[in-house]
Amino acid sequence: MKAVNQELEDIELLRKSMYDLAEKYGLTHPKVVRVSQKLDLAHNKFIQQRVCTSNNKNDN
Repeated sequence: MKAVNQELEDIELLRKSMYDLAEKYGLTHPKVVRVSQKLDLAHNKFIQQRVCTSNNKNDN
């Protein structure tokens, strides 16, 4: 599993990439949508891992 800081850096890079692409191509361009979907997946994975970790701690 990646370290939390690395995961957050990856999410931030995707966010910046999406923002830059949106400025260049517009919000609905396929390149922007693709990066947005990758960002959503990375964010959801990050949150899910935090929830699972939190739930495991609460079980003890």
